[in-house]
Amino acid sequence: GTKMFIVGGANNSIYQYSLSTAFNLSTASYDSVSFSVSSQTASPNGASFNNDGTALFIMGGTVVYKYALSTGYDISTASYASSSFDTVSQDGAMIALAFNSDGTKMLTIGQAADAVYAYTTIGGLTLGTGSFASADVGKTIEANSGVFVLTATDGSYVETTAPTSYAQFSIVVWSI
Repeated sequence: GTKMFIVGGANNSIYQYSLSTAFNLSTASYDSVSFSVSSQTASPNGASFNNDGTALFIMGGTVVYKYALSTGYDISTASYASSSFDTVSQDGAMIALAFNSDGTKMLTIGQAADAVYAYTTIGGLTLGTGSFASADVGKTIEANSGVFVLTATDGSYVETTAPTSYAQFSIVVWSI
């Protein structure tokens, strides 16, 4: 409760604040940190983080956009993860989103139908246990027709093309 994030529709950005007393809005101060999402949407209106703050999801119109943060809850380290999900078939005016604690459910609020929509999410990709060699960072992993780029030796990655399935795979093609 010591960080607060505000989605600004006028500037298509998310703004970061610190609270000196957890959950006490009267102690909030602007961190002079913002992150523009204007390359993906001109109408951001909702935000949600995963549990460790390394993934940020922005509701922009009817599309949910995913951003990767190299440092949890620090939007100055955010970058677009080239991943999105369109909800237009449910409602043409989505205004908010939230996830359950383990990330297996996403809820959105649709203004056109005044309804809440629940989605079951596909389990994320885990690149095993252990670590990768530093020479592997930046290499591409292709699996189930998806393309991922390894970003750190701990197995962190950015999805550049969504796979057809997140089911386990045993063969990985590396490319430079």
